[in-house]
Order: sequence, then C-alpha cells, then structure tokens
Amino acid sequence: MSNSHGQVSRPCPCCGGQRADAVFDNTMAPIGGLDMSYRVSRCTDCGFLYASELPPGERYARYYGSLSKYDQVATPAAIPEVDRIRVRAVVEMCRPHLSAQAPVADLGCGVGHLLHGFGEAGWAELHGLDPAPGAPERARSLFGLDGVRCGLLADAPALLPLERIRLVCLTGVLEHLWSLREDLAGLIRHLRPGTLILIEVPALERFAKAPFEPFGEFSLEHIQYFSAASLTRLFAGLGADCVESALLELPAGTTDSLLGLFRTGGTTTAIGEPVADGALMADYLHRSSARWNAALERIAATPAPWILYGAGSHSARLLPALAARGLDAVIAAIADGNANLHGQTLGRWTIAPPTILAEHPATPVLVSSFRAQNAIHAALASRFPNPLVLPYPAGDTQ
Repeated sequence: MSNSHGQVSRPCPCCGGQRADAVFDNTMAPIGGLDMSYRVSRCTDCGFLYASELPPGERYARYYGSLSKYDQVATPAAIPEVDRIRVRAVVEMCRPHLSAQAPVADLGCGVGHLLHGFGEAGWAELHGLDPAPGAPERARSLFGLDGVRCGLLADAPALLPLERIRLVCLTGVLEHLWSLREDLAGLIRHLRPGTLILIEVPALERFAKAPFEPFGEFSLEHIQYFSAASLTRLFAGLGADCVESALLELPAGTTDSLLGLFRTGGTTTAIGEPVADGALMADYLHRSSARWNAALERIAATPAPWILYGAGSHSARLLPALAARGLDAVIAAIADGNANLHGQTLGRWTIAPPTILAEHPATPVLVSSFRAQNAIHAALASRFPNPLVLPYPAGDTQ
C-alpha cells in the first residue's frame, strides 16, 4: 500500500521486524520527476534505524540509472583526497587477510578507484559492478580496468564470476540498498564459504561530529544508518563472522566511515537485545535542527530574486522548507555542474548548467551545499561576477 508520496512500507531490513517508531520525516522536492521523500524509523525489535516509508525499489533503480553522479569523474586528479584516504584504509584492512593472487570484486565501484587501489597494491584480477551507465567506460579510460560491468547488485551473479571471488567490497553501498537483507543474502549464497566481505558505511557514531551538514545523512539515497553494533548484528544474522572493524577518521566536513571485514560460512546468530542506537540519532536530530534553522534565517535575509546553485539532496530538502516560508517564489533558476542533471527537474524548476549565471550577472547565487560549499564558492567566484551567498559560515563546513 502506498501513501500520498507514492511511498511504500517495508519491514526492518536488519531483522525483518514489522514494528517501528518514527523518528524523522525527510521531505524532499521531486528530482527528475521522482519524489524521493521517506520516513526514518527505529525498529522496536532490534533497534536498527532505517527508512520505513519510502519510494518503491523501482524508483531508486530509475534514479541510479538516469540521475547518478557516480560516473562524473573526468580525470584521476579529480578524485577527492577523502576518497583516496578511504581507498588506502580499505586496502590496508584487507591486506593481512588476502593474498595478491585472490580475485577481488567491488560492487558499486563507480569509476573503479578502489579497484585501481588494489591493482597498485599488487592484486591483478579485478572485477567491478556499478549501476551508473558511464562507469565501465570511465573505469577503462581512467584506470585501464576492463572488468567493470554496468548493473545492480542483484545482477552480480550473472555479470561477475562470484564463485571465484575471494574478496567482495561494498563501500558506500549498504546505506543505499532497498532490499538490504535480501540482497546480501542473495549475494552470500553465490560466494564460497570463507569469502571475505569488506563493508564501508557512514558511521552513526560520528553523525553529529562537527562540522556536519544538518540532516545531511538523510540524502536522496541513504535509507539505512549503521553503528558498529548494528552492522555486526546484520552480518551475524546472515552467517558471516566479523573479522575486524574500525572507525575511519576522515577530513572535516565528511562523515567518518565505519569499516567492517566479514567472513562467510559462520553460524547464523539470532537477534538479542535491541542495539542502543536511538540516543545517537536523537542527538544528531537535535543538533541538526539548530543548524538548519540558522541556515534558513541567513537565506531569508538574501535579497531577491536569486539563483539556487546545487541540485542534490541539500536542495531537494531545502525547497520544501523554503516553500513553507513563502521563499520559493524568489528562486529565478536552479543550476548544477552535474551534466547528468541538466534538463532534468528539481521541484518545478528545470536544472540548468552553470553558464546560466553569466546570463544574469547581477543576480545573487545561493550555494546550496554543505560539504562542497566552499569549493563551489571558489569555482563560481573565478568564473562569474554574481554575488555569492553561503547558507553556512565558511568556517562551519571545514
């Protein structure tokens, strides 16, 4: 059954429980005609935090197939330093447990940066899978990788030699999966016992570590929220033992990662007492609300009309908040640098390329981003004369 947003209900993706308490409604403007709004809830049986009322799975498949940003890397030099740090950490965690002769697969590999990291560290047989249409070509042109295919996680058994793979990497993937438990169980069924699975997800323990984007963990795509306890519980329920786990500290403005290395073929563990993640989430929501309201006050003080720059999760969440205050009427245009978004819609606006700023040189531009706010400011200031408005003090984002 669906509601007015076209959302459907799903059980807890960790334990399958049907009872959940709502903690946050993430209302988003439709992007490309797709309403990606959802409700965040806490499972009363196991304590897991997840989107309980959300768009159907096929809507996410359409989003990843047509609106993805994960194949938008032009050169290796354009890969952010934070992603280089993540690659090094993953390779170093796996190195003691895996010979260089072992085949490696990265599911959700983007342009193949992690696979390239394994290649530089001595691994030769490398396979990848990503839903972004441009991922295979970019992986080939950027890193010389010929083993990357386009597809969803459910396509992995048909597209990759999973029976030979000894390490499967899922970095920045689990927080996206609509059918989390089913997808992982299906994957594990195709792996030999003893195969390693490397997981990287945003660490719930660090959501409120300053500086952080208010409500930023509730992106268009993130529908699960993991602590070390809940991640270990999920894999224990799938019969995979935890080999090692760690929190990875990342540069300011990026949520620290939770890394977990698991080995298939263990004993399935039943659910115990609920994990104590609710307090972590409550603290994050409280702190987010204060930051968000301060940003809205700064935006309200901006002389109208103005151009909104940025068509991602921040803007999708911002537009309903502006509409509630009657401020959406002063938006002259929305622009973004992601070519996949040009000509698509965000709310009632058609997303334009950055060159639209040159057509309105006196119009203020509101930079609608948190993590990339300062970088976007610098890039736009070097190209266009428009006054630039930042919703967050520059020092608060780094």
